[in-house]
Amino acid sequence: MSSLMELVSPALDTTLTSVLSVLLLLAVSWQLWRLRWTVTRDRECQLPLPKGSMGWPVVGETLHWLLQGPDFHISRRQKYGNVFKTHLLGKPVIRVTGAENIRKILLGEHKLVCAQWPLSARIILGSNTLVNSTGDLHRMKRKVLAKVFSRTALEEYIPRLQDIVECELARWCSERDPVDVYDACRTLTFRVATRVLLGLSLEDAQMSYLSKIFEQLLNNLFSLPIDVSFSGLRKGIKARETIHEFMAKIIEEKLQSPLTEGHKDAFDYILSGAKQNNQKISIKELQETAVELVFAAHSTTASACTSLVLQLLRHPGVAAKARSELRSCGYLGSNPRPGSAQPRSTEREVDKEKKEEAVTRTATPDPNPGTRGAHTEGGARPAARPPRMSLEKLSRLRYLDCVVKEVLRCLPPVSGGYRTALQTFELDGYQIPKGWSVMYSIRDTHETSPAYQNSELFDPDRFGRDRNEASAGRFDYIPFGGGTRSCIGKELARVILKVLAVELLSAAEWRLATETFPRMQTVPVVRPVNGLHVYFNAADHAHHASPLFATFLCTVVLPVLLFLAAVKLWDVYMVRKRDPSCRSPLPPGTMGLPFLGETLQLVLQRRKFLRMKRQKYGFIYKTHLFGNPTVRVMGAENVRHILRGEHRLVEVQWPASVRTILGSNTLSNMHGSEHKSKKRAILKAFARDALEHYVPVIQEEVRAALDEWLHCDSCVLVYPEMKRLMFRIAMRILLGFEPQQIKANEQQLVEAFEEMIKNLFSLPIDVPFSGLYRGLKARNVIHSKIEENIKKKMRERGDASKHKDALQLLIDNGKKSQEPLSMQEIKESATELLFGGHETTASTATSMVMFLSLHPEAVQSIRQELQEKGLLGKCSEERRLNLEILQQLKYTSCVIKETLRLNPPVPGGFRVALKTFELNIPKGWNVIYSICDTHDVADLFPAKEVFQPERFMTASPDFSSQFNYIPFGGGSRMCVGKEFANVLLKTFLVELTSRCNWTLSNGPPTMKTGPTVYPVDNLPTKFVKYIYKEC
Repeated sequence: MSSLMELVSPALDTTLTSVLSVLLLLAVSWQLWRLRWTVTRDRECQLPLPKGSMGWPVVGETLHWLLQGPDFHISRRQKYGNVFKTHLLGKPVIRVTGAENIRKILLGEHKLVCAQWPLSARIILGSNTLVNSTGDLHRMKRKVLAKVFSRTALEEYIPRLQDIVECELARWCSERDPVDVYDACRTLTFRVATRVLLGLSLEDAQMSYLSKIFEQLLNNLFSLPIDVSFSGLRKGIKARETIHEFMAKIIEEKLQSPLTEGHKDAFDYILSGAKQNNQKISIKELQETAVELVFAAHSTTASACTSLVLQLLRHPGVAAKARSELRSCGYLGSNPRPGSAQPRSTEREVDKEKKEEAVTRTATPDPNPGTRGAHTEGGARPAARPPRMSLEKLSRLRYLDCVVKEVLRCLPPVSGGYRTALQTFELDGYQIPKGWSVMYSIRDTHETSPAYQNSELFDPDRFGRDRNEASAGRFDYIPFGGGTRSCIGKELARVILKVLAVELLSAAEWRLATETFPRMQTVPVVRPVNGLHVYFNAADHAHHASPLFATFLCTVVLPVLLFLAAVKLWDVYMVRKRDPSCRSPLPPGTMGLPFLGETLQLVLQRRKFLRMKRQKYGFIYKTHLFGNPTVRVMGAENVRHILRGEHRLVEVQWPASVRTILGSNTLSNMHGSEHKSKKRAILKAFARDALEHYVPVIQEEVRAALDEWLHCDSCVLVYPEMKRLMFRIAMRILLGFEPQQIKANEQQLVEAFEEMIKNLFSLPIDVPFSGLYRGLKARNVIHSKIEENIKKKMRERGDASKHKDALQLLIDNGKKSQEPLSMQEIKESATELLFGGHETTASTATSMVMFLSLHPEAVQSIRQELQEKGLLGKCSEERRLNLEILQQLKYTSCVIKETLRLNPPVPGGFRVALKTFELNIPKGWNVIYSICDTHDVADLFPAKEVFQPERFMTASPDFSSQFNYIPFGGGSRMCVGKEFANVLLKTFLVELTSRCNWTLSNGPPTMKTGPTVYPVDNLPTKFVKYIYKEC
């Protein structure tokens, strides 16, 4: 055993030493690598290098870039900002995003930066190309090549371009198998480049061979600059030489033939431009220019064409709108199918058509005379053939132009461009050192530009005349780059995209062949990973008009008519349910959809729905909510009828889901003598002496919560935190729980209450996963958690000297009445007390925090009142509040009242009519009286929408006696805990304003009701300590 240990020990030591040495070497080399790039900054410039990482020694972050794709730049941008450094492909690189930053790069060509392609690309393309030219030579070459893409040239190209697109689209439509759109678009754009730009008329076999040679050139364009056998550079050079030989004969014929006025292809325009500028162009220069033209017009345009098809697939609504525009401009339905009967033309019209056709044939030579018959090889041309196009006709297609622009914004073919810094310069507060590469990002700039609303959405209308979002900044939209290096062929690219779009929309139908849309690859050009597999079929929109119209009638018009008839019958049926003995008409209004009524509108757009109804129908109107015909009532006089008519005209009746979840033994669901007896018992829990006992408990809990909020580093979500605070207070005061008991069960109870309240108003269908099912399940969790404490209270004997909570009073009341309450009755009552005691107060307290943050002058008035009462300063920390002190705080009470006026926690109450009465409400119909609307329409409140606590400083008996102000309801069903709520809210307000300053992180929130009023964003707020300065 010892000999074995002697053998293992040296081996283990050697392994550990080796591993540690390697790790140490890696750490040292990584640190030296970082230092190497830190010291390369320009020391004469005081600005720092951009943030970022240079990765690992030698390889930098190249591996991350290749593996992560577009996620690499997105993650770095989110971490370091719009300008960051990295190390890619053996060079230090500054990645730049944002219109203002890119403007400086693109407009700084020849001064701050210069274009510099990789060495392999410069060798393969040749030194005579536009991309490899700089300075005056670049400007001269660009001037000559500009003729190739002039308006006159484009007008010449369009007829041949349209023929090629029609031919290729016919092939797509004739295929039974899915078409690989990216490969098909590469074939299309290669044919355009060779036939339209270079004027080559080749057989299909020759075209296929030349395409493969060009693919070999493209595949080796970016390779190691090592010219040896079998290297990528050697393969690229060999492919280039083959293409040069292919075009040599054509170029020689062009040079020998005299220039005429009519131009056919790019060579004609180049030679003409050179002659005008007194330049001589060699065969070598023309050969390299030809390769460059095909390179520029092939890969990037194929990428854009594929993206166009992809976006039309993803957004059929956009395709439909574009087709509508084509139809209005005569591109759809205007050209008959071959062989269809046509009205006879006059002799003069026939002669005129023949002459026009002869002129067209003379002016437009056949792009492929050897393969004219090949148009129908793969299948017939699409039946609905659009008319001949021109630049003027294409310019009328404004929406299609917007579609093309949006395609190029969302999926620019090239993600960005490379430059090399000629000198050290400043960018976004950082230095860009001389000699470093600069990569500007087109895609990221489009995605992050503030000029675009909802930039992640495909929305062509953003480029329409009404919005024209791209006009905000010149460099917010740069699919073709910018400055002196902007793409010279951009107008041809737009024409190709528009012609393809017109042909697709007018002559084809398509559908995706895969289950999901493919992921996009961005290097070297944007394209789908799988090529985008699509089925294409020929379509004839002109001759499908009648069937389409019939289909439209059957699928749209008929269902709409049936739906309207059903709505009318539903309305008549509901109106017939009125009391026949009452001659007065029903209140105005609508009953909505059959069975559903207007419940969906109320749930989805509550405030907008109710405001619209009030404006349209007045203070009393009929509707159909939660499965019952309902009359909604507002206004002091109308509400007075309802609230004072309890047990005579109406009685309380909450929706079935509320009654089921809360239970039949709750105060809100009781009537008559049972309701009065139970209410009397609960009111003892809110008598003055009971409230006096509650104040210290409330103050203790509020202070503890505020201390947590003040020590929170981030924003506090006020609404959920307020609910937790009010829940703890209700558990201690109303149910008599000890703090330790609350702490043990708080999280589970709060979550259960959230679930119960969320499903309180739901369809009364108790099936698994329904709202009612989930609400009952949550209620049962609450019952199980509070049951042990209830059992403990039931065992206790009443102690007259000891203060009793609301739950204990209910239990004692049941014993005295000789009818002890069952466990289920007590659990339901306890749940109702918790619901009423914390949900509504949390809503109001949250609204107070919001209003006071928006009105700091009210906070100052509260603090002035507290100062006068000695509740500010060092002494106030030890001073305990009591009812007498709280009652003296008049302005603080006004703040609470004004909050309850503007945002009453409960928007209204439910009743059912016991008989038909003077408001024309039929017997058996539900009645909802609206608290918030009654406050809104009350004439007693001037400037109703303004937060003015001072309006309550001069007491008016009309506020309550005439039912203009009813945040707690009224009549015999008035909230039993309103005095408790006032004490709780006033205590919270005193502690909040004396200890805290606060600001809303998101500004004024949107308020929602469900079932109480709350802020949609939960009111994120930052709290800081308020320090009172003694005078």
